[in-house]
Amino acid sequence: AQAYQKIWEPLLKGKFKQHAQIVSMRWFWARIFKRTPKLVYYEGGFSEFTRDLEKAFIEKGGKILYGQSVEQIIQTENGVTVLIAEQENKSFDKIIATTPPHIFAKQVTNLPDDYREKLLTNKGLSAYTLVLSLTHPLMQNTYWLSVNDESWPFLAVVEHTNFVDKKNYGNEHIVYIGDYVDQNDPILSKSKDEIVDAFIPFLKKINPLVSRESVTRSFLFSVQYAQPIFTCGYQQTIPSIQTPLSNILYANMSQVYPWDRGTNYAIELGITCANSI
Repeated sequence: AQAYQKIWEPLLKGKFKQHAQIVSMRWFWARIFKRTPKLVYYEGGFSEFTRDLEKAFIEKGGKILYGQSVEQIIQTENGVTVLIAEQENKSFDKIIATTPPHIFAKQVTNLPDDYREKLLTNKGLSAYTLVLSLTHPLMQNTYWLSVNDESWPFLAVVEHTNFVDKKNYGNEHIVYIGDYVDQNDPILSKSKDEIVDAFIPFLKKINPLVSRESVTRSFLFSVQYAQPIFTCGYQQTIPSIQTPLSNILYANMSQVYPWDRGTNYAIELGITCANSI
């Protein structure tokens, strides 16, 4: 009981906030069961991974349309028509949608009610990540620091250059700070500088040498749907990859339950989805 109260309960509350009490223990078991002391880093980070993926896709004849907003997806007699804002409509034999459940439910207007209900039942949390470049290390020999204090404004402090040598980053000390929040949390509307100023006093508790002058560069990222809330009985609400519309498939992090979202599960889901076409 003490181990749960001192370690796991604060982490659950930190991740899921007021939803912690309804999170499935099946997910909780899977989260611990799948952990490993080994980590893999794609050299160059996700930006390099994305560029390599883009290159391989284009070499195989694929085409990527950037900056296009999909307004509606319509199954037709001969395939699928995609309505794009201020652009010519596109037609396809089949499509795989990977958008968050609530967006997919809005985009495909002729989905059967029972499938749409599964999409709208799946709630999620937003997330933000503040990346800092520091003039000095924040922590010694610590890569990942989970924060178990509810009074702190973030859940995790990760000093990336304690995992990958700083020589790969122009000898800068790279730290990212992140948290999951409700989709209407006020922090999502704050500016980067406001968040940096708010976090500095807490970072000073980790290392008293930290100051505003320690920060040479900073970057703020946020996403509206970052973490599904896996409740009891969640498996009954998972939307199938093959939607009731024969030419429209759906693959999203909400379908990897009981595992947590992650790159390896995204790849596995992508392979499963591709094989079902």
